[in-house]
Amino acid sequence: MFQLVLYYIAFALGTFSGSCFLYTIVIYSQSLVEREGFSGIVFLFLYIPFPILFMFTGLLLDRFSRKLVLASFQGIVFLASFLIFFLSHELLQEPYLLLGLAFFHGIGMTVVLPGRMALLRDVSGTHKIVFHTIFANLLLIVLFGLSPLMIGALKEILSFEMIFLAIAIGHFLSLSIILFLPVERQAKLENQSQKLSAVLSYVKSDPILWQVLVVTIISMMYLGPLQVVLPKYIREVLGLGELGRGTVLFAMGPGLLLGGLLTIFFHHWRHQGRFLLFLLFVSGLAFLTIISFHQASVTSGALFFFGIFGGMSSSLLPSILQKKSAEDMRGRLLSIYMVCFQFTPALSGFLSAYFADLWGLVLGMQILGLLALFFSLVSLVSFRELRKF
Repeated sequence: MFQLVLYYIAFALGTFSGSCFLYTIVIYSQSLVEREGFSGIVFLFLYIPFPILFMFTGLLLDRFSRKLVLASFQGIVFLASFLIFFLSHELLQEPYLLLGLAFFHGIGMTVVLPGRMALLRDVSGTHKIVFHTIFANLLLIVLFGLSPLMIGALKEILSFEMIFLAIAIGHFLSLSIILFLPVERQAKLENQSQKLSAVLSYVKSDPILWQVLVVTIISMMYLGPLQVVLPKYIREVLGLGELGRGTVLFAMGPGLLLGGLLTIFFHHWRHQGRFLLFLLFVSGLAFLTIISFHQASVTSGALFFFGIFGGMSSSLLPSILQKKSAEDMRGRLLSIYMVCFQFTPALSGFLSAYFADLWGLVLGMQILGLLALFFSLVSLVSFRELRKF
């Protein structure tokens, strides 16, 4: 029990610091360069390491001590946050230095995100992994929802550089707890193939696995515009200040919490796949509502419902993968999942920022929303195996 408590404290500190970093770097980059496309490029650079390094990180988690691997890469995200604080004056003169720091931070995230989930199985035990995966994802999405409100409040009293210092301290505390976390030595897994083709063949052999990964990609298409373009939409179209912007964005937090709680109560439900596909579709409807009526109350309400749908789907997706994955493939499968989970919003966020420069904030987001909604309809019709799961 003490082991789990320590794990969740480290998880919460690291996750909240990471979520605050992602929100802060977007609005910070918008303060450095006016063009919307720059914040999209910065956001993209955060996630470029994922498709490059994901097999390497998966093998690290499968072959070596997950605790030490996680702690090492947690040190990278700590250092990246601290460097933005330390180089704040230089960044005012050369804002494009932020791209390199974002990429460096992304290297750390490639292991930190799947590493936390992989370590969870070592801490909780196999027989409780589904419940703890759902609970950990619930904690993740709630902290993600809280981060805009926290940063909005801090921005009223602190400069950007001091916020990045606070984020770095949060990462350091999480790192320290991980190092002292008592974890049994994991068994050496023999005969692991290092080839990407072996992992992809494993995924292709089970329709549920690859269909869940496709659903992950589609569901994450909505998140990029919300992280990159929506903050500016709230400021420029809705006309709200920093705290007001954080308050509107916070509306997704209670929805995420409710969605995650509902998933815990109903995670034994037999038709998880069918429900997941339904959530994908209604998430698209909620997304389009967020940016179509230009009223803060409507935006907040739609974000709340989007949070419910997103909280449920974000909890179901990794729990299904954990349940279906073999022990010797778990680290690499979770790494593939994290590539889908993290790189898709980066790409859609970049595209939404680019579209916003071309056609305006609202139309750019609407185009991506309609595209994702179309893909969700195709999935609902064609993924028969997942519908039966």
